[in-house]
Amino acid sequence: MSEIRILAEGVSSNEMFILNLLIRSFHSNYAKSSIKGSKYN
Repeated sequence: MSEIRILAEGVSSNEMFILNLLIRSFHSNYAKSSIKGSKYN
């Protein structure tokens, strides 16, 4: 996580906001798919 913070220091807050939204949606989609996968397994 520290590497991400270092890279993000040069990024504007608006871009960070969009990036956080993308990361959140990715994680929620990944969690949903893994839950579905565990149901079928």
